[in-house]
Amino acid sequence: MNLREYQRKILERAREKNTLVVLPTGTGKTLIALKLGLEKKGKVLFLAPTKPLVEQHRRSLEKWFGVKGITLTGEVKPEERRRLWEENRFIFATPQTIRNDLMKGRISLDEVSLIVFDEAHRAVGDYAYVYIGRKYRGHVIALTASPGDEEKLREICKNLNIEHIEWRSEEDEDVKPYLMGKEVVMIKVELPEKLKEARDSLKDCLNRLLDKLKESGYVRERVRKRDLLELQKRTKKPMVLSLVASAIKAWHAKDLLEMYGKSSFMRFVQNLRRDGRLASKRLLGMDCFRKVIGMEVEEHPKLGALKLICSRERGNMIIFTQYKHTADMLKEFLKDAEIFVGQSRMKQKEQIETLRRFERGEFRTLIATSIGEEGLHIPDVDIAVFFEPVPSALRMIQRKGRVGRTKFGKIYILMTKGTSDEVYYWTSRRKERKMMKGLKTIEEELKKGKKQKKLWEFYAEDA
Repeated sequence: MNLREYQRKILERAREKNTLVVLPTGTGKTLIALKLGLEKKGKVLFLAPTKPLVEQHRRSLEKWFGVKGITLTGEVKPEERRRLWEENRFIFATPQTIRNDLMKGRISLDEVSLIVFDEAHRAVGDYAYVYIGRKYRGHVIALTASPGDEEKLREICKNLNIEHIEWRSEEDEDVKPYLMGKEVVMIKVELPEKLKEARDSLKDCLNRLLDKLKESGYVRERVRKRDLLELQKRTKKPMVLSLVASAIKAWHAKDLLEMYGKSSFMRFVQNLRRDGRLASKRLLGMDCFRKVIGMEVEEHPKLGALKLICSRERGNMIIFTQYKHTADMLKEFLKDAEIFVGQSRMKQKEQIETLRRFERGEFRTLIATSIGEEGLHIPDVDIAVFFEPVPSALRMIQRKGRVGRTKFGKIYILMTKGTSDEVYYWTSRRKERKMMKGLKTIEEELKKGKKQKKLWEFYAEDA
């Protein structure tokens, strides 16, 4: 596998310092990391957040370089993991598995010469990458297509001991020739009158609940969902917590109805009925909420738009949607599609087999939740459909990265006018611009830092 010029330059810098590599999806971050790993003498640990992604990276090492590696996940028994760790040089694993084995004393990172943190944007909060980053004193290469804003990027660099950032955008001259190109088509639909009436009734429910919180002085006049979530974290009064929970549920019910239609809303209603807590009972008891339950409304116009796309396009297609129940709804609507969801519903073997069947052309439409967004290389995908925008630059970038990897791709974004769809879309665009600004700032901060020995050299001398 020959490196492109920008990959070669990035590899040169990654040899010298702990490096965060930020590249558009499909431009070969994995290849850079594997090349660096092959140059090392000791163990190489390649971490990725999901089991299918771990397995994909292991297969890439074997396919591209003819080198064997082993996969360690929670499905392998602890004693077997210990043995495999001791006997193998290239280890591909989920971070939760490695963290657990470190905490139990089954393994040590002393012999590890390089750790690859794939999807490094996860290295924040209490995610397992953070624990591993603190325990490890050696060479690091971290990979992501979208690290987040300046604050998050600073946290990632601290948690993974990053000393240098190498980043390119789709507009960089050394990257452009290798991108196959994408066409983005925005399809805006109008809510039918009956759905508008139902949506307005749910807005009425939400406003009534918010008015109660305003009267008590817990929220200001103009309330965002984020305000409710923050209030939920800081208040300890049971009745206030219950009222806030009812408002959040009402907001979610409104979003489901206007973004997905009545069937998604009714699925949520079933969950409320099973829940049985006061917050759910309060919402179910409101006349404005009961009115919507009893209404007969049209199907959501996004479904008609999706059907039209499927009838016109002939290539392999991935449809992204936020929720598992929406994936089920779309599978039932389209008939000849398969779903790809997380391990609460699909075991690792099922996930891998579904992707392989898709690659073999046994079906042409794959409906995926967020697990299909992150890192997975699914070749020969012609079209991606975003059934809804998401308010995350990271997820929008990753969704777009599923097409245009090996040939020209087309992306359809379905958006309902005057709803949270529009808010989420523009939120993600704003966050993407903020992310680029943050990259420049942190890159400059690292460059201005004091020149020092490589971390792994320092610790080697200290030992």
